[in-house]
Amino acid sequence: MSDLPLSRFVFDPLHDSPLLPDLAWPVSAALSAEAVPPALDVIIGGPGDDSLPGTAGADNMSGGAGDDTLEGGDGNDTLRGEAGNDSLLGEAGNDTVLGGGGDDILQGGAGRDLLSGGSGADTMSGGDGSDTVLYIFETDDLIINLTMGAGFGGRAQGDVLIDIENIRAGAGNDSLIGTSGDNRIEGNDGADTLKGGGGDDTLVGGSGADELAGGAGDDSIRGGLGEDNIKGGAGADTLNGGQDVDTLLYQNDSVGVALHLGKNSASGGEAAGDVISNFENARGGSGDDTLTGSGEDNRLAGGDGDDQLRGGAGRDTLSGEDGDDYMAGGKDDDSLRGGEGDDVLIGGDGNDFLAGENGDNTFIGGAGDDYLTGFQGDSDVFVFGPGSGHDTMFAFRPNFDLIRIEGLTQADITFSDPGGPDTLMTLSTGDTVLLRNTKPYEVEDFDPFVFV
Repeated sequence: MSDLPLSRFVFDPLHDSPLLPDLAWPVSAALSAEAVPPALDVIIGGPGDDSLPGTAGADNMSGGAGDDTLEGGDGNDTLRGEAGNDSLLGEAGNDTVLGGGGDDILQGGAGRDLLSGGSGADTMSGGDGSDTVLYIFETDDLIINLTMGAGFGGRAQGDVLIDIENIRAGAGNDSLIGTSGDNRIEGNDGADTLKGGGGDDTLVGGSGADELAGGAGDDSIRGGLGEDNIKGGAGADTLNGGQDVDTLLYQNDSVGVALHLGKNSASGGEAAGDVISNFENARGGSGDDTLTGSGEDNRLAGGDGDDQLRGGAGRDTLSGEDGDDYMAGGKDDDSLRGGEGDDVLIGGDGNDFLAGENGDNTFIGGAGDDYLTGFQGDSDVFVFGPGSGHDTMFAFRPNFDLIRIEGLTQADITFSDPGGPDTLMTLSTGDTVLLRNTKPYEVEDFDPFVFV
């Protein structure tokens, strides 16, 4: 039999076989490297419960219907269980093991194996090497937790995962969790949540609006399409937002980070050693952060701590949140909100919106027609001067707040009643300030003014 020039070995009850005449099903075959020439690479079972061994080469094996047992042997093999509750063993080599229907047992063996259980509650064991579980054709929402070794939802329901390092998901909104080792996790389509763990992980979001979080290792995270939120965590990470509007997160950092989205630079705290690119938004943590935008429309949030936020060009949204923060919008029409603490808000060029909330805040609208409001601030300062534009003030309290006029004197200021409960303040330079819900008699004695 060792001299037969075979390139295919097919167990099929519908065809006569000159090699195995009158063979009854099920089939149990014992093929060896001596009995089968190296060219033999296709082995196909029939409708019964087959036991099919492979060869030392790269085999392509299909069990067909029935509860089959396939052993790939050496080589880079492809094993398909198809229908039935099958047992598939790839053994040595980089194997592709596909379960099909039924509750299957898949074992990759040594090598870098790909395992897909298909429908049914499958048990998949990768063995030695970096192995990947595939759910790429799944459209339902999945939960795959490699640390727990379990899958939930869709075709993952009831799956048991052993010695699996990598995941490729499908089109659902999936939650994919790695281990303490080095994982590669791909969300593909859908709004996915990917968490790496303690190793040097690679996370790829795909086309949805994804949440991607690394861990303690040196991770590589890429958002892809969609508006993604990306957190590298500790370690020297490579973080790429991809296309669309993406957010870089350091909200768990307590030391303080310095980010410049326009220059793709990151330093300090958890950002030390990070390489960043393609981010439009950023969020700091509880430390004293310095966040600088780019020429795009940026959203910067300081979090706790005394933060410095600079928008640059573009229509930016800056949120100081807790702490005594410094915010400068830069060019274009920006929105600045101080939050808790004593904040400094500078609009810059453009028609800006500045809101202080609690604390003793300082508002400088800059050029443009700006809206300024102190909300519940304790004692706020509003700064105007030549070139400040035509601004509108809300929530000004003459007994608590101050108006600071720079470069002019009292003689350069006039008040008029535009009607209603408001006051129009006009500077000699042509700039104006509309004080909403403030009557002229409350300010015309200049008590709440400071001139410098």
